[in-house]
Order: sequence, then C-alpha cells, then structure tokens
Amino acid sequence: MPVYKEVSELPHCGSCGKLVSVGGIRVERLGHTLVFCTERCIQVFDTYKVPKYGEAALWQESIVR
Repeated sequence: MPVYKEVSELPHCGSCGKLVSVGGIRVERLGHTLVFCTERCIQVFDTYKVPKYGEAALWQESIVR
C-alpha cells in the first residue's frame, strides 16, 4: 500500500519554486540537500541566485529533510 504525502510536505524547486510532486533532482548546495525540477533550474541557482543572494538563496521549502 503506497504512502502518500500531503501537498504541504512536498518539496519546492530550489530555483523556480515549483512544487516537485514526483522525482526531482537532489543536489548538495551550500551545505544542504536541495531539490530542483530541472537541470536548467540548477544552472540558474548556481550562476545567478547564489552569486547574487548567497545563503539567502536557500528556501526552506526546497531543503530535503
């Protein structure tokens, strides 16, 4: 019997904020495991968000617990 998570428990993409309901790409960034929806979002995070915002680029909703 599959166990389903509530929508509020699902992670959001670390770059665009989209709800990642299935799959996602988990990567280690800034000392945390983050989930992203596409390779492009990882690229935007690495080349734009982190250089501009630093630690503030992390969204609590995208950190895998």
